[in-house]
Amino acid sequence: MAQQLILVVDDVAATRNGLLELLRLKGFDARGAESAEDALLFLVDQPRTRLVILDLNMPGAGGLWFRREQLSNPAVAHIPVAVFTGGELPAESFGFCARLKKPFSVDELLRIIEAHCEDNDRISA
Repeated sequence: MAQQLILVVDDVAATRNGLLELLRLKGFDARGAESAEDALLFLVDQPRTRLVILDLNMPGAGGLWFRREQLSNPAVAHIPVAVFTGGELPAESFGFCARLKKPFSVDELLRIIEAHCEDNDRISA
């Protein structure tokens, strides 16, 4: 079976790269985007993406812009999005499958991934 594709969206390279490395070590096809615009283009190109892990607060078009645009595109609206932030989480739902407040634990993140990706035996600690 093909590796499950997960997109990590964060403008901070160290955070993005750290999450990508962790997910790849756990056996996922993890890809990164440094902006909301790049993330949306990626999803349109890769609609088989199983989960988006999205930083809410990014310069320019942020996480909420990304989610509004994603939900308005029927080709990618079904892809679940877990949001994380160091700031306040929005009161509105925006249909996020999960919300994480920085700093979050690896275990929290892996539980979310397990809930949204098949072949989850690979992420057991």
